[in-house]
Amino acid sequence: MKNNFSKKLKYFIGMVTLLPSFIFNVSCVIEKNNSENKNNEINQNDDGNNNQTINPNKIIDDENQKNPHDNQTIKPEENLNPIPEVQPKNPEENSIPNPNSNPQTNEPEASPTRNESKDSHLFELEKIKKLTPYEILKETKTFKEETKKFEDFLKKGPYNNGIDFTFLNSDKEINEGYWNFVKNLGEYGNLGETQIKRTKYYNPNIPLYGMMTQKYLDTFEELEKNGAINKNFSFNDLIKNNPFGFLPSNLSQMLFYINFSSLEQLFSVKNITKIKSRFNDIDGTFELLIFTTENKYYFQTDKEKDNALKSDVDFFKYIYDRSFEIIFKTKQWEFPHKFSNQFRFTHTQKSGTVWVIDRITNTDPEYWEFLLATNIHVFNLTNTFDKTIYEKYNKDVWNTNLPGFWANNTRDQNLERKNVYLKTNRGDTFELNNDFVVIDNGKNLSDSFSAYDQYLTAPYFIPRYNVSNIYLNDRDDLEKFFGSNKTKHVKTNNAGADFITLRLKIKKNKLKNIFPSLENIIGTNKEKDWYINFNQNHFSPLKTQFYAGYPLKRNDNQNSEFRGVKSTGGAISSQKRIIYENDFQKLWLKYDKDLNKEYNSVNDNWKKYETSFIKGDGFDEHGMPLTILSQFSQLYTYIPNDSKFKALIQGGSGSMVIDSSFNLIGIVNTHATDEKNETNGINLFQSISSDYKENTKPNIMEDLRKKLQSDKIQTIKLNPNKV
Repeated sequence: MKNNFSKKLKYFIGMVTLLPSFIFNVSCVIEKNNSENKNNEINQNDDGNNNQTINPNKIIDDENQKNPHDNQTIKPEENLNPIPEVQPKNPEENSIPNPNSNPQTNEPEASPTRNESKDSHLFELEKIKKLTPYEILKETKTFKEETKKFEDFLKKGPYNNGIDFTFLNSDKEINEGYWNFVKNLGEYGNLGETQIKRTKYYNPNIPLYGMMTQKYLDTFEELEKNGAINKNFSFNDLIKNNPFGFLPSNLSQMLFYINFSSLEQLFSVKNITKIKSRFNDIDGTFELLIFTTENKYYFQTDKEKDNALKSDVDFFKYIYDRSFEIIFKTKQWEFPHKFSNQFRFTHTQKSGTVWVIDRITNTDPEYWEFLLATNIHVFNLTNTFDKTIYEKYNKDVWNTNLPGFWANNTRDQNLERKNVYLKTNRGDTFELNNDFVVIDNGKNLSDSFSAYDQYLTAPYFIPRYNVSNIYLNDRDDLEKFFGSNKTKHVKTNNAGADFITLRLKIKKNKLKNIFPSLENIIGTNKEKDWYINFNQNHFSPLKTQFYAGYPLKRNDNQNSEFRGVKSTGGAISSQKRIIYENDFQKLWLKYDKDLNKEYNSVNDNWKKYETSFIKGDGFDEHGMPLTILSQFSQLYTYIPNDSKFKALIQGGSGSMVIDSSFNLIGIVNTHATDEKNETNGINLFQSISSDYKENTKPNIMEDLRKKLQSDKIQTIKLNPNKV
C-alpha cells in the first residue's frame, strides 16, 4: 500500500523525557522508547500531493508513549486511520496577508466609489455597539445566503443523494464544497433538522482549508493622502465600544460594517463616497482616509493619543502574567515494548502550561489556594498510578517499586513520599516585547506545589455533560468506553472538553514563582481586576484571538520558550459528532465509592478500583480513573502562511486563549499541520451547540461558578462573598 499523504496531527502531551532508571539496566530499552512514539506520528508523502484533508482520527494519543519529542515516521500498514485525499485544488487562495500590518495595494486609485462588498456598511453605529461579532456575522447577507445554499448542499450533495459523513468522509468533491461554505460561515456541525442528520452532516476532518478570515476596510496608498485635510478625532470611545476588540485592525473591522450615514455623523463629514484605512497591530497605530464628493479627510491615532488602543504585545503580556510552565517528574512501571518481554520501572518527565482562574478565599496563614486551569491530558497521571494497566504483564512486581514522584535525582528513592514538589518554571524578569523569552528547561525550576498530598485532590472541576446520537467510527474498538453496544449511535454522561480546573495550594512565600505580578496586589482591592474576564457570548472567528504558553522550541528537544500566537480567523466545530478513540481523555483522582460506580460503570470497571493500589506504611493513596469524551465546541485557529506566528507544539497544551477584548474564550489542546498550513485546536468555553440536556448551550466557566456555589466555596472574582 503506497503512503500518499503527509500530515501531522497531535494531541499535545507536553515535553516528556525518559531518564535512565537505576533499578534495572535499561539503556537499550530507552533507545526503543525513543523510536516507538505514537503520539506525534508523521506520515511521509512520497508524491508531494498537497490536495488532502486532515482527519482528526489520525491524532494518535497512545497512552503508553513515552517521548513525544520524537516524530516517528510510521509505515503505511501501521496507519490505522488513513487520511482521505481531499483538499481544494488551490490552497494558496485561502491565504491573506498578515493583519499585523495592513496590506498595501499597488493598483492606481480609480474615481471614488462606495465599497462594493455586499456585507460592508450594513449597520448603524449604535446598533453595532450592542452586537457581538457572532451576532454581526449572523446578520450579514453572505451568512444568510450561504447558510441556505449550505443546507441545500447537505441535503442533496454533489451527486443528488445527500451528505453522510458517517458513511463516507473522503470524497474530494464533497469536502471541497463543504469547506467552501464553512469559509463564509465560520462554523459547522449545527445544520440538520434532527440530531441524527446533524451527525451525518458533520465533517470529521480538520478544516485547514475551510478557515473564515476577517474583513477590513480597503488599504490606501501614501500618495492618496495628498491634498487630504488633517482632522483631529478621539477614537477612545469608539475603541471601548468596539465589539471586535481594542486593536487597530479591529477599528478597521468595525468601520467596515458601519453604514455611511453613521460615519458621516461620527466624523462630522458629509457625502462620503469611500473610506480606507491603514493599521499596524504591532506598533499600535491606525490611519483613516475618508473620501467625499469634494474632499479627502485624514485621521491618525496611536496608543499614546488614545490609551484605549492596544497592540499585540499587550495581549501576550496579559497571558504571560497569568501563566506558568508545570513539570511532572514521575516514576512508574512501563509496558513491555513490541517484540520484547522486558517490564521495567522508569523515571519520566513531562510538562505543560497552566494558568490562573481565581483564588479561593481562606484564612490559612501559610498558604494561598488557587483555581488553576490546564488540559486533562496534561494532568493525566493514569499511566503512573493505575495498576490495572500493567497487571497482565507482571502483577507480582508492582509493590517492589510503588509509582510516585521523584525530586531532583532519579537515584533518590524517597520512600517516605514527602517533600516532593510539582515544579514550575517562568522566564526571568524581562521587558516583554514582540520577541519571545526563551527558557532553558531544567534550569530555574521552582518547587511550587507539594505533590503527594495534593495530586489526588487537585482535580476539582471536570465538565461533564449528557450527549446522544454521537457516531462511533468503524476503525476503533470503542467497547471499552461504551460496552458491547451494537448500535453505532450512542450516548454518554461523560462528554465534555479537554479541560480541568485544579485546586492547588502554594506557600505564600513561593507565590512569586508562579505569579510575580500578583504578589504586590494580592489581598488588596486591585486583586479582583487582575483575574481573567468571563463572559457567555458565543465566539466568532471574526474576532481576533491570542494564546501563549510554554512549548518546546522548534527543532530543539531540550529548551522550552514562552511563545504566543495571534489568529485572525478560523473555523468552529460546533460539537464533535463522529468520534475516535483518541477523543477520550483520562484523569486520575481521589477515590469515591459512589462516583467510582458512576464514572466506571461500563463493563463493571468500578470493581477494579475498590482496593487501593498505592498503600504502605503511613500512607494510602487510593485513586480511580475518570474518562471524558472531549467533544465540546472546538475553534481551529487561522495562522496566515506569511505570519511570524507559528502554531504551538508540545508543551503548549493548556495555554490560555483570550480575544482582543481580553475576554477568556478557551484553552489550547491540539496541533494540526500539513505542508502549507497549520492550526491549533481550541476548546471553547461557550458551546455553540444546543444538543445537550434541555437543548441548552453550556458554558464551562458558568458551570464552574455553579459548582463553587453548590460547594459554598468563595473566590475573589468568580464566586465572591456577597456582603
